[in-house]
Formats: sequence, C-alpha cells, structure tokens
Amino acid sequence: MKKLWVYVCICVLLSNMISVTVLAEPAGDFRYEVLENGTARITAYSGSQTAVTIPSVINGYAVTAIGDQAFYACSSLKSVTIPSGVTSIGDGAFQYCMMLQDVTIPNSVVSIGSNAFSRCSSLQSIVIPSGVSEIKDNTFSNCESLRSVTIPKGVMSIGGWAFYYCISLQSVTLPEGVENIGCSVFAYCTSLERIAIPSSVTTIGQGAFLYCRLLRDITIPKGMSHIENNTFSYCESLRNITIPNSVESIGEYAFYNCQLENVYYDSSEEEWNRIVIGDANTVLTAAVIHYRDASALQGDLDANGILDTTDARCILRVTAGVTALPDEQMRIADMNEDGEINTSDVRCLLLMIVITA
Repeated sequence: MKKLWVYVCICVLLSNMISVTVLAEPAGDFRYEVLENGTARITAYSGSQTAVTIPSVINGYAVTAIGDQAFYACSSLKSVTIPSGVTSIGDGAFQYCMMLQDVTIPNSVVSIGSNAFSRCSSLQSIVIPSGVSEIKDNTFSNCESLRSVTIPKGVMSIGGWAFYYCISLQSVTLPEGVENIGCSVFAYCTSLERIAIPSSVTTIGQGAFLYCRLLRDITIPKGMSHIENNTFSYCESLRNITIPNSVESIGEYAFYNCQLENVYYDSSEEEWNRIVIGDANTVLTAAVIHYRDASALQGDLDANGILDTTDARCILRVTAGVTALPDEQMRIADMNEDGEINTSDVRCLLLMIVITA
C-alpha cells in the first residue's frame, strides 16, 4: 500500500510539471504550439513570401494567437492577413519587418503586445480593432512611414513610446475614453500638425509631444492636474495653448523652445498665479495670458446675454467653414470644451436653448 501511495504521488507531481502547451510538428512555413484550450498559437514563420495569409486552422487546430516574435525580422514580408478568430498578437510579433506595408487585423483581436509592429518602417496605415483597450509600450514606435492610425473608442490607455518617431504621422484622433497617454508617446512625430486630446484624459507622460515641430495648437483637458517635464519641448510651431483651472503645476522644460504667443487660461489671474511653474518655461510666462471672463456665457457668441438660434447659426457657419471666429469666441463656441468646433457643439447649444427657453 505504501508503494502504491508513493507511485500515486509521483504521478501527481509529474502531471503538475506538464506544460500548458504541446509542441507540434511544423506545418509548411509555420511553426505552432497547441494551447491548453486546444487551439493553436503561431510561434514562428520561416518562409520568404512577400504576401502571407496566416491560416485560420492549422493541422485541425483553430489559430487563436500570434506568439511573441513569431514574424520577427521577416525581411521579405510586405503584406500579412491575420484570420478572424485570432484574439492576441504577441510582443514583438512583427518587429523589424521593415518591408511590411499592409496589415489586416480582424476585429476578434483584443490584445496587441508591446513592440508588436515596432520598426516596421514601411507600414503606412493601421486600423486597431474595436476590442483593443490598451495600446502597449512601443507598439508602433519607429514606424517611419506611418501616416494614419485609427484608434477605436474602447482604448483607455496608450503606453510609453507607442508612436515614438513616427515621422510621417500628420494627425491623430484620440477617442473619448482614453485616460492615460504615456511617456514620449508621440515624441519625434515631426509631421504631426494637430491632435485633439479628449476630455477623458487625466495623465500625459513626460516628453509625450517632444519635438513635434509642426504642432500648432493644444487644448489641455480639464481633468489634468499636472503638465509633466518636457511634455511640449521643441514644439517650435506651437503658438496657442488652452490650460484648464484644474492644472496645479507645470514641470520643468514643459514648453522649452516653443514659440507660444497665447495662453488661454480657464480662470482668473489670481488662480493662474497659484500654479507652480518649473524652470525653463520662460516662453510660457512671457506669452499673452488670456483669462476667462467669468461673466461670459458659454455659447453666447453675440454677447446679448441669452442663448438663441442666432448663436446656433453662427456655430453652424464655423463648422461649415463659411466663417471664422477670434480665438476667444472660439472658446465660447466650444460647448463641450473638447478643443474643436463641430456639430456636437451645435447639438449641445440647441439643447441648452430648449432648457433655458
């Protein structure tokens, strides 16, 4: 009986040591492993084709994952199609695929690893699936040809260096719901001219927009309390910035070597003077500070003290590009205070007119 008990114990120990994956034979140019749930993860690719369609089923196993560095430095790869059913793309999965120009990512993907497309220097555009909630560190760093990126509404966090040195990126739309923008996310995006930071953002990391030399206007969202060191250093075209009264401190070199002309502050001069401003921000303090007129009614563009259809028509003309407004009036027209004048502001104003009628 004692020997039987020892035998059982040994079997239990051995069973606990068995890996959650089972290595399988190569399938053509692909290597894969079978996961505990009976699906396959692609672990390597040894082919030399320029266009690759990853199979949805491999040797009878449904493919659900692209493993870490599975296509690392595939120098011939120009196009890749990831099948529906894949839910995760591992760390560095396509890193250093320097000829890769086109990637089709299915909506089934909910996780993209850090460095997944880092240094894909020929990649021109990317659509991130709607199920992804986080863009991890360095995901698209050094994608020097990347011109456009579609970030879905579900993304809440953008990790450090995610778009670092994407020198061809001209504009980015960050969806409402993003809360965190990491360190150096858009640093050295030297073609970036405009970016709307949603009101949901509460933190922006150090150097987030460092050397964005063409960036002209920025609106800091109301939820932020601190502007970090070097956030806008060397943004040489930055002329106007809107700062909310929630900001309590501004870090060193935050606006170093910018060409700021106007600072629109969302409160009084007394409140402005309470902000702790770090060293090397002379350009900020030397700019013209426009304090908010406490008596100004948001949306009252004709300054008659009431909200009416005249104000709504004025905003409509702005959204249609028929007319332009001075900066101060633009702030009054921005009903939802997202830094842009659009149809959302018109709807908001019309709602206010109905409520106050």
